[in-house]
Amino acid sequence: MSTKISPSHLQRDAYVYVRQSTGHQVRAHPESQRRQYALADHARGLGFAQVVVIDEDVGRSGTGRQERPYVRGVSGRSSP
Repeated sequence: MSTKISPSHLQRDAYVYVRQSTGHQVRAHPESQRRQYALADHARGLGFAQVVVIDEDVGRSGTGRQERPYVRGVSGRSSP
């Protein structure tokens, strides 16, 4: 276990936000998406029991928060 991750951290949920801005990026860079999903496995390997993968915004432009509702949902759930 990392010395920066305490048992109290592991009691919290870990969130992995998979992000690619356009459909072209999704098609042209599958390795990037694979690596982003692999972060969930990495979090589990660190000891997080609950890992939430949020990928509903993949392929959506970031020109406005209204177009990516899951960004707002995640920021409302996180704790310091």
